[in-house]
Amino acid sequence: MKATIEARSLRAALSAAKHCYDPKSSLPILGCFVIEAGKGGKIRLLATDWESSLAYPLAGSVEAEGKAAIPAKFLFDLVKTIPAKDNAGIGIETGEPKKQVIDGAITTHAKFAVNGCEMECEAMDAEDFPEAHAVKPKSVEVIFSAAALREAINLALVSIPDRDPRKCLLG
Repeated sequence: MKATIEARSLRAALSAAKHCYDPKSSLPILGCFVIEAGKGGKIRLLATDWESSLAYPLAGSVEAEGKAAIPAKFLFDLVKTIPAKDNAGIGIETGEPKKQVIDGAITTHAKFAVNGCEMECEAMDAEDFPEAHAVKPKSVEVIFSAAALREAINLALVSIPDRDPRKCLLG
């Protein structure tokens, strides 16, 4: 994979994904975000913690397709090094996946370049990343009159107290 991602776009994606990964999981892949550079120049950041999933589109350009699971902590630290107002392009390039002799894990080497600095990390094989469950929205149309809505609201208002010392129940 070889791509360039806009820093502002990656910063927004990480902000959205920060609650959607599990750094303390017994599965190390859940502590990673997948960066996927696909056909048509589309780049996405994928995150999951088994309970929730996120696929966030990233602005940038793709030179070679591919994907890699990058440790989330590395990406957070990378974004911290870029000034907030700077929308520099973050270059990412990964090598061919190779099997580690010690633990049998398949990893790849990822290089990042931003503002003349280069950083490297070991990335995990994105094929091990759990696939997000697709949610197929169902279209439901509800039609009722304004008078019926007014009556339903009035009935619900009866159950809401004006004053209650237990604020936690009122929200």
